[in-house]
Amino acid sequence: MLSKRKQPSSKLTKKLSPEKISSPAATTPKDVDPRICGLLDAVKRGWYRLETGELFTGFKVTCDDIVLDVGCGEGNAILFCAKQGAHVVFSDIDAAKINALIDKAKKTKARKVEGFVSDTTPLPLPDEYATKILAMEMLEHTVNPEKILAELVRVGKAGAEYLITERE
Repeated sequence: MLSKRKQPSSKLTKKLSPEKISSPAATTPKDVDPRICGLLDAVKRGWYRLETGELFTGFKVTCDDIVLDVGCGEGNAILFCAKQGAHVVFSDIDAAKINALIDKAKKTKARKVEGFVSDTTPLPLPDEYATKILAMEMLEHTVNPEKILAELVRVGKAGAEYLITERE
């Protein structure tokens, strides 16, 4: 049994060209960032749990934490942590991303914001600095992941929690 196709809302149709809408894909305005869809999927899988303060299920971030994110990219994870009031520290090899993220993070309730350009070997941080350490989908892009992991252990405080992810 075929279901009747829903028509887009009048708000949405104003953003679309006046051409006939012939497919569900055509109902998405051109100015919608496709990462939003990925973010919604991530929330469904247990990421970015604002109601509990968990970046991921079981990985709670509080205002008492110092969170380090290496290879932060656009910074979704670090912005979540900043909104929890944590001291956030982040690095990436792309200076433009770091500068943009510093500006965004400073507009949150982050206790402190530190961003720097680094390939993570070494990190310009003292030993036993961070309470939470993130390395999300970045190790696959490195030549020596073992060296990076050793550096993450060096800057983690005793009892630090690590959230390390890879695509597959």
